[in-house]
Amino acid sequence: MDSFRVLCVFCCVIALAYWIIVCHGGWIWFAPLAGSCVIAFGQPESPMARTRNMIGGHLCAFAVAAFMRSLVPHEGVAIVAATCITFALMLTLDCLHSPAGATPACVCLSTAPLPETATVLGVGLGLTVIAQSIMKRIAKGRAHHSVE
Repeated sequence: MDSFRVLCVFCCVIALAYWIIVCHGGWIWFAPLAGSCVIAFGQPESPMARTRNMIGGHLCAFAVAAFMRSLVPHEGVAIVAATCITFALMLTLDCLHSPAGATPACVCLSTAPLPETATVLGVGLGLTVIAQSIMKRIAKGRAHHSVE
C-alpha cells in the first residue's frame, strides 16, 4: 500500500473519530466505521469496498438491528439474531461488507434514539464514501501523470 492511501486512511479515521466521539459521544460506532475505512482505502478494488457494499451492508444491518432492538427484550439475543439475519440478507442482496457485521451490536447496545444512531452511521458512511471517491480520483490522476 502506498503512502498516499495510508494518508487517506489516517485522515478519514481522524475525521470519523472527531465526528463520532467528540460530536456524539458515540464511541461504539468507531469500530465498524473505521473498519469500513480500512477496506475502502486499503483494498479499494475489493468487492467489499464498493459503495453499494459499504452502504448496503450497513443499511441492511441497521434496519434488521433496529427491528430486533424493538422486538427482542434481551440485547444479547437481539444482537446475535440481527447479526445472523444481516449476514444472510447481505449475501442475498450481494452487498457483503464485513465491518457491517458489527453494526447490529452498535444499534442494540446504543442508548441513543434510533434517528440519532442513524445519523451517526449515515454521516460516517457518507464521509467514508466521499473520501474514497476523492482518493480514487487523485490516485487515477497520479497514475495518469506518471505514465506521461
